[in-house]
Amino acid sequence: MWDLPETPDVILSFATLLGASAAFWGAYTAHSGLGTWRKERDADLAKRLVAAIYRHRTSLYEIFRPDTFADDHFPSGMHFDPNDRRLTADVASSRHAAAKEKRADVEPLLAEAEIRWRPKVVALYAGINSVELEILGKILHWQQGKDESSYLLDRDYRQNNEGSEAVMRAFEPILDYLKTKI
Repeated sequence: MWDLPETPDVILSFATLLGASAAFWGAYTAHSGLGTWRKERDADLAKRLVAAIYRHRTSLYEIFRPDTFADDHFPSGMHFDPNDRRLTADVASSRHAAAKEKRADVEPLLAEAEIRWRPKVVALYAGINSVELEILGKILHWQQGKDESSYLLDRDYRQNNEGSEAVMRAFEPILDYLKTKI
C-alpha cells in the first residue's frame, strides 16, 4: 500500500517529553487550584466562626454590664440600681440564657472546624467553657446572697472587673488561632 517514512527517534522522544511535561503541568495546576480552594474554604469557615464567637463573647461580656441594653428588665422610666442584688442577678441570669443561645450558633461551626483542623480549635475553646461555668456559679451564688465578690458586679459597674476580664482572656487564644486561618 503506502510507504510511510519512519519518524526519527529524536522527534518521538521530544513528543513523549512534551506529553509528559503537559501532564505534569496539568497535575501541578490542579493541585494548586485545589490548595487555593481549600484555603478559601478554611478562610470562609474561620470568618463565620470568628463572627459567631464574637457574638458569643459579647453576650457573655454583657452579663457584667447590667445597666446596658436592659430595657426588657426595667419598666419605662426606671433605671438600673447596682445595689439591687435581685434585679442584678435576674438581668445576669437572663443574659446568661441569651449567651447560651449564642453558644448554640458556635457549636456547629466548631464541629466543622474540629473536622478540618483537628482537635486544636476545640481545645482552645475549653477555656471559654470553664469561664461560662464560673459565671453561672457566680450568678447562682449572687442570687442566694452568698457571693460578695466583685466577680459578677463591681461597685463601679461601668469599669471592667474580674469577670469581664476573664471573659476577654478566655476568648483570646481561639481568636488568635482563627485569625491565622483568614
